[in-house]
Order: sequence, then C-alpha cells, then structure tokens
Amino acid sequence: MSRRRRSRGAVSLELVLITPLFLLLLDFAVFGGRLTESQSRVDDAAHAGARAASLERTVGGAQLAANQIVAATLGESDASCHTYQVSVNTSAFRAGGSVAVTVNCDVMLSDLSWLPLPGTRTVSGSFVSAVDTYRSSTP
Repeated sequence: MSRRRRSRGAVSLELVLITPLFLLLLDFAVFGGRLTESQSRVDDAAHAGARAASLERTVGGAQLAANQIVAATLGESDASCHTYQVSVNTSAFRAGGSVAVTVNCDVMLSDLSWLPLPGTRTVSGSFVSAVDTYRSSTP
C-alpha cells in the first residue's frame, strides 16, 4: 500500500477532532470579553454615581442622585446585570470631604455564552469623588 493511500482522510479526521476544541476556545474568549465589558460598565456606573453624589448639597440628595445615576447608567448599557446593589458612603460628606459609591452587580453566566453555564458572578466597582472645598451647604 502506498503512503498516500494510508494518509487518505487524515485531514478530515483532524478537522473533526479539532473543530470542537476551537469552538470551545472561541466561546471562552467571548465569555471573558463579555465579563470584562460588564466589569467596565459597573466601574463606569460607580464613577458616574459618585460624581453625581458629590455635586449634591445634602446627604439625602447625594444618596438619591447616586442611586438614580447608577440605575440610568446600567439601564443604558448592556451590562448584563441580573440584580445590582448600590452603596453610598456619605460619612465624609462635607465641604472638602468625599463621597464613595460601590456598585455590586450579579451577572448571570448563562447570558454571556452559548454554553449553558450555571450560576452568577458578582462584579463590583467602587469610586470615591471629592466634594468641592468651597461649596456652600445651602442652596
């Protein structure tokens, strides 16, 4: 038997064996990219929330502004947040102080891939924004 006859069909067999591995690797890359994008969106929401809170004049106004801006930012983006929580730290909320916003987002893993991955992953983002030193506490 010639060498050419023995290797006949080897390329097809190699392709059949390698294609699922290639698709799995491709899916892993998409999964990692979408999870990284979700992290970026949550970081952006925390930044926007802290900035909005630092512009307010009262603690209640700061907490309300942060919650509204985070909800709007995550609503506009495709962050894949199943649920999210916003924590606003106003313990140093005074002229020259700061305000911190932390956003925790539960991302469903089944939304990120064509593979039926179970469970969720929590993605967190925090940002601290300075309150203007020369601002007045009255409107």
